[in-house]
Amino acid sequence: MSDYSVIVGAESPGCMVDSSIMVINGSFVCGDEFIAPGKIVRLSHTTNGYKIASVNGDLVIGVAVRPQDSCTYEEGDPVNVASRGRVWCITSEREAPEYGDKVFVTPDGDASYSEGDLLSGWFFTGDHIKTGPDSYIVGVSVSA
Repeated sequence: MSDYSVIVGAESPGCMVDSSIMVINGSFVCGDEFIAPGKIVRLSHTTNGYKIASVNGDLVIGVAVRPQDSCTYEEGDPVNVASRGRVWCITSEREAPEYGDKVFVTPDGDASYSEGDLLSGWFFTGDHIKTGPDSYIVGVSVSA
């Protein structure tokens, strides 16, 4: 079992917002050129028994958790996915959401307030942090 304590409470994409109950699944394989931590990922397909994670696909499986040894997942890497808990997700939204607002996912895997597909059972925690000139992260309660 991996120790995820180093990503709890860190304000960075793919880290856990707090230490609430979380489920992290490490059985997926990166099927894209890369997946950034904090992106909402989907099950793309299954190949030879491997579940391929991608920002494209049909079934939303959770949020890519920050890997302990690098900044991104590259094609073929095992991907840790938070399917339950409160996670920092990447967004382009400049304003903070209200606690309980519905979560949508854009085609590129970002959390959104209204654009893209509605994620049933997911909601914003109200947390919002500017991480760069045009980049932000938001707290999302995940229930995939």
